[in-house]
Amino acid sequence: MYELRPVRSCVPDQCLYLFGQEMTADQVLDEVEQDSSFYRESGGGMTLSGGECQLQPDFAAALLAGAHGRGIHNAIETRSTYRGRSWRKCSRTWMSSSTTTS
Repeated sequence: MYELRPVRSCVPDQCLYLFGQEMTADQVLDEVEQDSSFYRESGGGMTLSGGECQLQPDFAAALLAGAHGRGIHNAIETRSTYRGRSWRKCSRTWMSSSTTTS
């Protein structure tokens, strides 16, 4: 039988570190908006994906609503394996923003 140990006991501390920074939805959208001329030319926009965006439903919903409010097309790429409140919240926000016109 294998002994289960915390990751830190198996990997030297200098190998694990946090990368990135905490940002509000508005700060993220300010970054996204810097590419708005590209989105207009290509018809593209912002996609929430990777790491299952529904694990942070309030943040994902704020991004989707904020992008819509700024006229940025948006989408969710998901396996939909995380159901419940977050799926309803994100899908309701995305559907309402994708079916209305600004």
